[in-house]
Amino acid sequence: MRLRILSVFCIFVSLSLNCFIGSHRDACKYNLHESDSAHNCNYLGFSLFANSQNTDINTEKERTETINYLLLECIQYYENLKKCNKEEYKYMPAIYGMNLNPYFSVDRNRVAFRE
Repeated sequence: MRLRILSVFCIFVSLSLNCFIGSHRDACKYNLHESDSAHNCNYLGFSLFANSQNTDINTEKERTETINYLLLECIQYYENLKKCNKEEYKYMPAIYGMNLNPYFSVDRNRVAFRE
Protein backbone atom coordinates (compact mmCIF):
# COMPACT_ATOMS: atom_id res chain seq x y z
CA MET A 1 0.00 0.00 0.00
CA ARG A 2 2.77 2.43 0.88
CA LEU A 3 4.63 1.54 -2.29
CA ARG A 4 1.57 2.41 -4.35
CA ILE A 5 1.14 5.73 -2.59
CA LEU A 6 4.82 6.48 -3.12
CA SER A 7 4.64 5.62 -6.83
CA VAL A 8 1.53 7.77 -7.33
CA PHE A 9 3.24 10.61 -5.48
CA CYS A 10 6.35 10.29 -7.67
CA ILE A 11 4.26 10.36 -10.83
CA PHE A 12 2.36 13.41 -9.59
CA VAL A 13 5.59 15.23 -8.74
CA SER A 14 7.17 14.41 -12.10
CA LEU A 15 4.12 15.66 -13.99
CA SER A 16 3.88 18.81 -11.93
CA LEU A 17 7.54 19.61 -12.62
CA ASN A 18 6.86 19.34 -16.36
CA CYS A 19 9.26 16.47 -16.89
CA PHE A 20 8.76 13.13 -18.55
CA ILE A 21 9.90 9.64 -17.61
CA GLY A 22 11.14 7.64 -20.56
CA SER A 23 14.15 6.02 -22.11
CA HIS A 24 17.55 7.61 -22.57
CA ARG A 25 16.92 7.53 -26.32
CA ASP A 26 13.81 9.69 -25.95
CA ALA A 27 15.61 12.09 -23.63
CA CYS A 28 18.50 12.45 -26.06
CA LYS A 29 16.16 13.17 -28.97
CA TYR A 30 14.18 15.66 -26.88
CA ASN A 31 17.31 17.53 -25.79
CA LEU A 32 18.62 17.65 -29.35
CA HIS A 33 15.31 18.93 -30.63
CA GLU A 34 15.29 21.69 -28.01
CA SER A 35 18.85 22.78 -28.86
CA ASP A 36 19.73 25.62 -31.23
CA SER A 37 21.26 23.29 -33.80
CA ALA A 38 17.83 21.78 -34.54
CA HIS A 39 16.50 25.17 -35.50
CA ASN A 40 19.48 25.81 -37.78
CA CYS A 41 18.20 23.15 -40.17
CA ASN A 42 14.97 25.15 -40.52
CA TYR A 43 16.88 28.38 -41.09
CA LEU A 44 18.99 26.62 -43.71
CA GLY A 45 15.95 25.91 -45.86
CA PHE A 46 14.80 29.50 -45.51
CA SER A 47 18.20 30.99 -46.30
CA LEU A 48 18.63 28.90 -49.45
CA PHE A 49 15.48 30.27 -51.02
CA ALA A 50 15.75 33.83 -49.73
CA ASN A 51 16.25 36.10 -52.70
CA SER A 52 17.82 39.48 -52.33
CA GLN A 53 18.25 42.22 -54.90
CA ASN A 54 21.55 43.14 -53.28
CA THR A 55 24.23 41.24 -55.18
CA ASP A 56 27.22 42.98 -53.67
CA ILE A 57 30.32 40.79 -53.33
CA ASN A 58 30.48 41.25 -49.55
CA THR A 59 26.81 40.39 -49.18
CA GLU A 60 27.21 37.26 -51.28
CA LYS A 61 30.26 36.26 -49.22
CA GLU A 62 28.35 36.72 -45.95
CA ARG A 63 25.40 34.78 -47.33
CA THR A 64 27.68 31.92 -48.39
CA GLU A 65 29.40 31.84 -44.99
CA THR A 66 26.04 31.81 -43.23
CA ILE A 67 24.76 28.95 -45.37
CA ASN A 68 27.98 26.99 -44.73
CA TYR A 69 27.67 27.53 -40.97
CA LEU A 70 24.02 26.47 -40.93
CA LEU A 71 24.83 23.43 -43.06
CA LEU A 72 27.60 22.30 -40.69
CA GLU A 73 25.34 22.78 -37.66
CA CYS A 74 22.59 20.79 -39.36
CA ILE A 75 25.01 17.96 -40.21
CA GLN A 76 26.22 17.86 -36.59
CA TYR A 77 22.60 17.75 -35.42
CA TYR A 78 21.82 14.71 -37.55
CA GLU A 79 25.06 12.97 -36.52
CA ASN A 80 24.15 13.47 -32.86
CA LEU A 81 20.64 12.22 -33.64
CA LYS A 82 22.17 9.00 -34.99
CA LYS A 83 24.14 8.64 -31.75
CA CYS A 84 20.85 8.81 -29.83
CA ASN A 85 19.56 5.71 -31.62
CA LYS A 86 22.04 3.32 -30.01
CA GLU A 87 20.52 0.05 -28.88
CA GLU A 88 21.91 0.40 -25.36
CA TYR A 89 20.01 3.68 -24.86
CA LYS A 90 16.70 1.97 -25.56
CA TYR A 91 16.41 0.43 -22.09
CA MET A 92 18.15 3.07 -19.95
CA PRO A 93 15.61 5.15 -18.00
CA ALA A 94 15.81 8.93 -18.03
CA ILE A 95 13.87 11.99 -16.95
CA TYR A 96 13.67 14.79 -19.49
CA GLY A 97 11.68 17.82 -20.52
CA MET A 98 12.37 20.16 -17.63
CA ASN A 99 12.21 23.89 -18.27
CA LEU A 100 15.43 24.69 -16.41
CA ASN A 101 17.66 23.80 -19.40
CA PRO A 102 20.75 22.68 -17.45
CA TYR A 103 24.22 22.45 -18.90
CA PHE A 104 27.35 21.02 -17.36
CA SER A 105 30.37 23.09 -16.43
CA VAL A 106 33.90 22.34 -17.55
CA ASP A 107 34.82 20.23 -14.52
CA ARG A 108 31.61 18.15 -14.99
CA ASN A 109 30.93 18.14 -11.25
CA ARG A 110 28.44 20.96 -10.98
CA VAL A 111 25.30 21.70 -12.91
CA ALA A 112 24.78 25.33 -13.87
CA PHE A 113 21.52 26.76 -15.09
CA ARG A 114 21.08 29.11 -18.02
CA GLU A 115 19.09 32.26 -17.52
